[in-house]
Amino acid sequence: MPPRPPRWHVADPSALLFQHWPGEDEHVVFNLRSGDLHLLNPAATAVLGRLAEAPASVDDLRASLNQIDASALDAVLESLDGLGLIGPLP
Repeated sequence: MPPRPPRWHVADPSALLFQHWPGEDEHVVFNLRSGDLHLLNPAATAVLGRLAEAPASVDDLRASLNQIDASALDAVLESLDGLGLIGPLP
């Protein structure tokens, strides 16, 4: 049997504070644990928001966030993982 693709989750949802200003596309996320502040574009915000609801595989994310194309979704996941905001479930 081939290995299952990873399911992604928000690394520490209780440590994230979100801010959005009306009329702006981006969101600001502050990580209470690291002290880092991140400016997220709409695609990254959508992915992080979806993963805050429940862990999901790439296929689940593609199905629920169909406005984001596959290559952009892969780039967003890589970026959010690199920032320490999300990670694969073991």
